[in-house]
Amino acid sequence: MLKKMLTFMGGAVLFLSLTACGSSYDAFELLENSHEVMADVDSMEMEFDIEVSVDAGFMSMTMPIDGRLAMDTNANMSMEMGMSMMELDMSMEMYFRDGYLYMNEDGQRDVMPMDVGTARDEMVGTLAIGTDIDENQVEEATVERIDDGYRLEFILDTDQGGIDFVDGFIEGFVSTLAEPGTRSDLESASMVIYLDEDYYHTSVQMEIELAMRIDGMDADVTVGMIMDVVQIGNVTVQFPAWLDDMHGTSIEGHELLGTWENGDGRILLFTFGRADSVEFREDGTVVITEGRNSRTVDWEPGQPGEFTAGNFSFTYTIRGDVLTITDSADDDWTFDREGTGAPVDDDDDEDEEDDNDNNDASSLEAQLVGEWNWLGSWYYTFNDDGTGERLGLGGNDSFRWTVSGDELRITVNGFTERWAVEISGNNMTLSSNQAPGLDFDYTRR
Repeated sequence: MLKKMLTFMGGAVLFLSLTACGSSYDAFELLENSHEVMADVDSMEMEFDIEVSVDAGFMSMTMPIDGRLAMDTNANMSMEMGMSMMELDMSMEMYFRDGYLYMNEDGQRDVMPMDVGTARDEMVGTLAIGTDIDENQVEEATVERIDDGYRLEFILDTDQGGIDFVDGFIEGFVSTLAEPGTRSDLESASMVIYLDEDYYHTSVQMEIELAMRIDGMDADVTVGMIMDVVQIGNVTVQFPAWLDDMHGTSIEGHELLGTWENGDGRILLFTFGRADSVEFREDGTVVITEGRNSRTVDWEPGQPGEFTAGNFSFTYTIRGDVLTITDSADDDWTFDREGTGAPVDDDDDEDEEDDNDNNDASSLEAQLVGEWNWLGSWYYTFNDDGTGERLGLGGNDSFRWTVSGDELRITVNGFTERWAVEISGNNMTLSSNQAPGLDFDYTRR
């Protein structure tokens, strides 16, 4: 939930920074002037502070979020933000440069090729929200002349339906806290926009109050957002040095090239699954074969001992004719260079402890496979090939999953979640090993 909330809030910030809300009354002409000058802005830097407060009577919590957003004339973008919830801190960095989107989530880094439009959508978080507020949907609009410009305040009529921006914000926000269809009544919504003498934005502030029902509890939710413009024009996005480290040697002549066979490991790998063989090709693809099935994904060398494949990062070692690939969950899979090793014998003797561990993992994997409901509606699908799907923000999220002991590891959008699993009959409980106290109950569909 933290990652979804962080991504959603980041998307809301970026969205508000890119669009201005049109309205009515005395403020309309000023906003039209603002639209005209902001349309010519080619670079901008902003700071933001967000506070989400949830009050369920016997329980209340506050989630502060802060960060910085920048865009420049070369289509470079950066967004850095942090969030705290229930004594758990989380950070996220996203950068776009030269056709690549770079992500760093609590030290877990990834890079993937991406065009500008898709990168912007990735940062926005697939928010399907409008850009204007119809004057008939504004209950009150006021203009105040201040020393260095104008203060415009809009109080929205909560009895009016179809307020595109607010409805879209609520839909995205609710999906981070509760299942679709959960009751969420808009109590109040207001926005304040500060303009300078030349009608450029200097600050955008928004506050929304909701009455919601979360996990069977009635709760009052308040979301406050403040986005202050640091600079308009002449902005150059600054990038950390580790972005350069994500690109390494060229594919031509790379030591991974060729076919590696006799794949063997205890836990399936992200992207590679339980591969029997892999063929790294000079055209930037790798063919992964499991049994009679083959699939092809893109791969790219990184720094020595590193590469990316299928949007995931891996490390590797080559000792003699043996290749070991390690994923971000520290799971290994070994291969022999083609024609140099003996086929893997599934009946090879192993010590009793390893056998028991394998049997336990296999048993838990078998129990996880299938569809699971949360609060009466579908939420998870675990496939037996290590892929899966779950309800996400703006649609379903695809993920890879593995089991290590009694821990379930789910990797989605480059972030690995670790859950303790308890399954009894058709009931399953997932308890976060990263955020103690986050427990969710599911039933088999």
